[in-house]
Amino acid sequence: KMTPHLPARIHRPASEPHFHIVNAHLATPDAIIANGSLQVDQGKIAAIQTGPLEGGGPRIDAAGTLLIPGLVDLHSDANEKAIQPRPRARFPVPLAMQELDKVMAACGVTTVYHCVAFSNGQKGLRATQAARALIHSIRECREHLLCNTRIHMRYDITLVEALPLIGRLVDEGVVDLLSFMDHTPGQGQFASYAAFRDYLGRHHQYTDAEVRAVVKKRLADREAVNDGDLLELARRCRARGIPLASHDDDTAEKVRQLAGMGITISEFPVTLEAARAARAAGMHVAMGAPNLLMGKSTNGNLTAKDALREGLLDIVCSDYAPMTLLHGALMLARTQTMGLTEAVARFSLKPAEAAGIDGVTGSLTEGKRADMVLVDATAPVPRVIGTFVAGRQVYGSGW
Repeated sequence: KMTPHLPARIHRPASEPHFHIVNAHLATPDAIIANGSLQVDQGKIAAIQTGPLEGGGPRIDAAGTLLIPGLVDLHSDANEKAIQPRPRARFPVPLAMQELDKVMAACGVTTVYHCVAFSNGQKGLRATQAARALIHSIRECREHLLCNTRIHMRYDITLVEALPLIGRLVDEGVVDLLSFMDHTPGQGQFASYAAFRDYLGRHHQYTDAEVRAVVKKRLADREAVNDGDLLELARRCRARGIPLASHDDDTAEKVRQLAGMGITISEFPVTLEAARAARAAGMHVAMGAPNLLMGKSTNGNLTAKDALREGLLDIVCSDYAPMTLLHGALMLARTQTMGLTEAVARFSLKPAEAAGIDGVTGSLTEGKRADMVLVDATAPVPRVIGTFVAGRQVYGSGW
């Protein structure tokens, strides 16, 4: 097996804005181009064709490996564990984000929507002021990060007192995607009190007394939720071109109400009923790559494979595990569940379309930003060999 010849330096200098990748299997939106070549010029894909490209400039010999578009991850909670891996251990945001960013690039992610959750009654990074500070900290880090870094704000609708702040953050232009969630026990992701208790205890180390306090506050605050206020927040997002998502939908009725607010993405629906209703409403259905790879939901909800069998799986997100994205895409192709181009699109083009950035990234298409990933798909465990963001190599392994 040949090893691709990649440059010895990771960051291609500005003096070399033009280069070719040759002898690659190119995963374009329409087909796999065997023995293909791709030309990058000024950070964009300038040409794609079968066989070698003419013209000078540096060349990267892919040695017959696979070139796919950079992965677009609409939902990543991984920043929480990077910043606070244990309840009493918290690292500075710039340090944590820089190290997580390297992991993302090594996993083939070129655009990531880092989730910041505003959750009712929760402590730590999901408390209101901590979440607000985290948004600004991540944005301050962006110019130093390798991946295209965006903010996915997750808003718990029972956190009524934070609604004015949420609106201000939207108006300030610091939000790139907003999802509405309701984690009140008895519906949605947590159909029972026991499920909610186990979740907070397992993931956030809450005591039984702390869980009871959170539940009491959420149940009381749920009664104060004003649908008109939520409609106004959704309107302000739409006016700014911010895509809207719902989270953990469980009933068709709920999905229809959410679609009426202008929500276009249904994240992690917990029942087939909800996923079917989302499709009927024209929404994108997104599931988690960990769920897809393991064949199960850790909370006992709808599996990604069941959604796929029903033709209801449009987008796959990393959720909490960036490493699962590439392997999820290749698993779909290896098991002949679908063709490679169709599989890769669920991790790149489809999420880019849902986020409204498909004119810029998400596929190997002439004129788009050169966000792309070289993959050794024949290895026992497929691995990323090189990741490029706007034509700049941000990760390299394999020489």
